[in-house]
Amino acid sequence: MRIKCSAVMLAAVLAMGVGVAQAAGPGGYVGGGLGEARALDLNSSACSQLSGLLDPGFSCNVDDSKTAFKLFAGAQLNDYLAAEANLVYLGNFEGSANGTIGGSPAHLHFRYEASGISGDMVGTLPITKEFSLVGRVGVFLWSVIDIFDDVTNGASLDYGAGVEYDFTRNVGLRAEYVKYQDIGDNNIGRTDIDVTSLSLIYRIR
Repeated sequence: MRIKCSAVMLAAVLAMGVGVAQAAGPGGYVGGGLGEARALDLNSSACSQLSGLLDPGFSCNVDDSKTAFKLFAGAQLNDYLAAEANLVYLGNFEGSANGTIGGSPAHLHFRYEASGISGDMVGTLPITKEFSLVGRVGVFLWSVIDIFDDVTNGASLDYGAGVEYDFTRNVGLRAEYVKYQDIGDNNIGRTDIDVTSLSLIYRIR
């Protein structure tokens, strides 16, 4: 599987989510968000793998902070609970190691590109007419592409919390922190990825 195939699959699921939101009538919404993704354990995980290839004393660094974005659609089940489908791109994390192999100079490159689909239950607790607290929990179906363009797939837990402010009856802004747990495996590197984002929401009344 290649990234184009993954993108088509993610887009198809999102389109289904939009259809659900539209079918829900007054309870539907769509939106998109942009933020920062941090791969908390990727630097140590990747460098640990490269240590098996290089002689002792090598230097290693992985860029563990990238721009993330998401598109989503939801169906509001009641005033406090919604079912939401998300297409999430977590970024292309890259790194390198410099050292020697058998005494000869060596430079190794590392790549870890993560994306996926999440299905979440989203809870909303109104504080005022415009302002609400938001929490979520769900399952994240992830895909990671490594430096050899090999794809590793899996499923893990995602959860988060945030706040939402409604400017009008239909338009709102959501600020969130979401954790995607255990992305990857022991071969390509395993890490939790935290995303802090701002999302614009349009409610279909």
